[in-house]
Amino acid sequence: MKALTQLERIARDIERRPELIAQAREEGATWEQIATALNMSRAGVIKLHNSR
Repeated sequence: MKALTQLERIARDIERRPELIAQAREEGATWEQIATALNMSRAGVIKLHNSR
């Protein structure tokens, strides 16, 4: 796979983060677990979640 195609896929995945955070919360994940999965701070994850 070419680099440009990979970058396009990553961009689409990044756009889905707020949706996936909400889904993870509905499934019972804690803010800390989500933050670890995204390699972000807890506050950053909450801010991203609230941006939807």
